[in-house]
Amino acid sequence: MISMDQNTAWTRPNRASVAHTCELILRKIEREYQVGRDVLRKRTRVSHVLRARFAYEYELAAHTALSLSQIARKAGVGDHTTVIHGIRQHCKRNQLEAPR
Repeated sequence: MISMDQNTAWTRPNRASVAHTCELILRKIEREYQVGRDVLRKRTRVSHVLRARFAYEYELAAHTALSLSQIARKAGVGDHTTVIHGIRQHCKRNQLEAPR
């Protein structure tokens, strides 16, 4: 996300704020889906874990300026195309618009 400061100059959020946002999103997903972060990042295709992972990828895409490759690394999935698939599945299942 890009924000404006008091001088109306565009600034990017610092790494600490992005990391904090990612941590908050991860905690939210852990709570809502009752899946631990270690399980969320494992390569498993169990349906409840997939739903949580897809939601995590969607939330990261919607609320951060991370690239799809960066989201893939945070979610522990293959690459950016896997993230695209996960976001599409989450949007389809929950009748949402794609964040990007």
